[in-house]
Amino acid sequence: MWGGTPQRNMTSPVTGLPDAWDVRSGLNIKWSVQLGTTSNGNPVVAGGKIFLGTNNGHPRNPDITGDKGVLMCLRESDGAFLWQAVTDKLDADTDWPEEGACSSPAVEGQRLYYVTNRGELVCLDTEGFADGENDGPFQAETRTGATDGDIVWTLDMRQELGVAPLFMSSSSPVVWEDLVFVETSNGRDSTDETVPAPKAPSFLAVDKRTGKVVWQDGSPGEGILHGQWASPAVDV
Repeated sequence: MWGGTPQRNMTSPVTGLPDAWDVRSGLNIKWSVQLGTTSNGNPVVAGGKIFLGTNNGHPRNPDITGDKGVLMCLRESDGAFLWQAVTDKLDADTDWPEEGACSSPAVEGQRLYYVTNRGELVCLDTEGFADGENDGPFQAETRTGATDGDIVWTLDMRQELGVAPLFMSSSSPVVWEDLVFVETSNGRDSTDETVPAPKAPSFLAVDKRTGKVVWQDGSPGEGILHGQWASPAVDV
């Protein structure tokens, strides 16, 4: 996950990393690949794969065009494109144009958790549909090719919990034991005059196996200053 551990202290035991690199000359660059035109979802490396959030500025599937949110999976060894989960955009007040998917995923085993640009907390199979199987209770995918993402479950925080994100849903989940913790990105309206959904939750604990809400907190309600895009950490 982003930060490496649930504490997100940003330290790493990896040694021998280069202290300089140059993309133009290729100094200490193993490979490079084209993503979208904007990529805000920090990359996560797990199980020989790289997962990150981007937009559809350079479509990998010619049948999927226009502004989209994309969770992309690449092979770690050479950057080869493996699969992508694609979501349609909302209006600009809740989903800013061309920003793509801004959440950095958390990966545990063969399960990946991230927040889409549509305010959905989603669990994906890390193999996508490349393994030929449709995992989990969610069976309503419209794209089921070998390079498409396989949804295990989804929690639509807007539709099911009444959340009203401001400009973008971007919290990066953290997994701890059987729970996924995430902020909902509930915020004020685009003029900063009101909180459209003061009773909607700001913070969730969700069962990682089913996507069901275990508990929620609505702080600070009417006291939201602007937007809530932070990523939680677990202090143990």
